[in-house]
Parts: sequence; structure tokens; C-alpha cells
Amino acid sequence: MPILYTKNGDLGTTCLYNGQKVSKSDETISLLGKIDSFISLFGCYVVNNDQKYSCILDGLMDICTIVANPGKNYIFDEKLELLRFIENETDSIMEKLPKLTKFIHSTNDYHIVRTSCRETESLIVNTVVNRNLSKNILSFFNRLSSLLFALGYQESMKKKVIYYSSKYLTNIQDEIKEEIKEEIKEELRDEIKTKKNFLNIILKITLILFLLSLYYVFTE
Repeated sequence: MPILYTKNGDLGTTCLYNGQKVSKSDETISLLGKIDSFISLFGCYVVNNDQKYSCILDGLMDICTIVANPGKNYIFDEKLELLRFIENETDSIMEKLPKLTKFIHSTNDYHIVRTSCRETESLIVNTVVNRNLSKNILSFFNRLSSLLFALGYQESMKKKVIYYSSKYLTNIQDEIKEEIKEEIKEELRDEIKTKKNFLNIILKITLILFLLSLYYVFTE
């Protein structure tokens, strides 16, 4: 029977595709583990629902090959076939859905895959930049997360998506603005009241002067 274990990694080391022995805690191994985890999620939750996305799995496996071969140079998706496929799929889904004006709750499996995609993307950036790998890898992950969002949005719409609207946040600036508005209103009220009082006093003085003038007219 085939034997899967070799015992070579019992001391916490493993080998890259080029034969280089590294620690299992090495940055490259950690990245490969994250990509492997993402591949599993994508296969289980996306490809199992629609086999047409299996080409994306092939692309992810190719990225593993690139990452695990530090001494070799590859161009990933040279003709941009995968990138165009992902963009077309995303556009095809989104054109059938209502325009998004708010965030939506992540309530289905596609969002689990999407967040894993974003996490994998953030981890692979340094490797792509530092080792001068094909920049198409970054475009691929960026577009793929958009496709996964579109798939998640589509699934949410089937179940009457719940839009996110904040119930527990208070914008401090808005609160300050309201306080200032209230203070200004209060000052205006006081000013109007002061003016009314002043006018009342003027009217009273005018009335008194008028009465005095009448008195002098009739007493002379």
C-alpha cells in the first residue's frame, strides 16, 4: 500500500520544490499553508457548487508552485485568461443584482471564502514584491475577492439580504455639531428675549413721556 508519511519532517523541517530544507515555521511555508487553506475553502464552497470555477483552483495550485520555487521565474496568467474570466463572471452576476448602497451582512459560505481570499492576498503581497514575482498574482487575488463578494451578494439576495445599518455608533463630530446648534439656538432665544425686553422698556418710556406731555398740556 502507498505510504504517505516519510518521517522526514518529524523535527519540524520540510523541503521546498527546489530541495531547499526550511523550518515549517518559515515565512514561505506559512504562506503556502494559508494558500492551501484557501484552496480547500474555495473547492468546498465554490467549485462544489459550480464546476466552471475549477479553473481558478488550477490557478491557485500554480501560485503554490511559484511560491515554493524561490529559484525559478514564472509568469502567472500571462494572457490574462483567468483575470478576464473572473471579471466577466463578476460583471455577469452584478448586472442582475440591485445596486449596492450599503454594506451587507456576511451570512453565507461565500463570505467565508472571500475573507480567506483577502487574508491570503495580504500575506502574499510581501513575497510577490520582495521576490519580484509576477504581479498578475496580486491582480488575480484582488479580482477573485470581488467575484466571491458577488457570489455572496447573489446568495444573500435569494434569502432577502439584510443590509447593514449602524444602530450603536454615535458620530462625535455630529454630536458636537448638534450641541453647537443648540447653543446657538439658545443664544438667539436669549438675544430675542433681550431685544423684546428692551423694546418693552422703550415703549413704556415713550408712553410715560406721552402721558407727561398730555398732563402738561391740560394743566397749563
